Amino acid sequence: MLSNITVDGKASVQTILLGQPQFRPILASKDWEQLRQRVLASYHLEPLTEAETRQYIEHRLRTVGWNGDPIWEDEAFAAVHRQTGGTPRRINTLCSRVLLFGALEEVHTITGAMVDATADELNRDLGDGSEPAPAPAAQLANEERGALMRRIEMLESHALLQQQALKRLLDLLETM
Repeated sequence: MLSNITVDGKASVQTILLGQPQFRPILASKDWEQLRQRVLASYHLEPLTEAETRQYIEHRLRTVGWNGDPIWEDEAFAAVHRQTGGTPRRINTLCSRVLLFGALEEVHTITGAMVDATADELNRDLGDGSEPAPAPAAQLANEERGALMRRIEMLESHALLQQQALKRLLDLLETM
């Protein structure tokens, strides 16, 4: 095993195993005894509390340069916790979708209702089996929908131009 590699009498490789709760019984099985003997510590991350969920979201926003826009209402943080049960992976997924919706709609305040509607849409998209309801964008007036479609087309066009420029740059670098 890699954990047996030593340099100057010291272990040179340390490994951290991360997994879903379903990994525990696998690691506990007899087949994995050699690995289990090398585990120095084990920890189960519990879901975050509502206050921790807010702190987690605010930390992640500040990490990417958030300057308070969009504003997150208190109820939005509570809705994220209620919808995700405080599971960080689910918080990340929901918040990413909420922020995408907010950017597309050019909103500057994230509300609890937005979070709930986005969570419902996300659940439908990921196949929870419920009957699809109109997505927030589908409820827009035809004029707003047309404007939104033009913005999406413009963004796709810009992305294509950037992709082409990057490809040309990589091709140029390969010839050097």
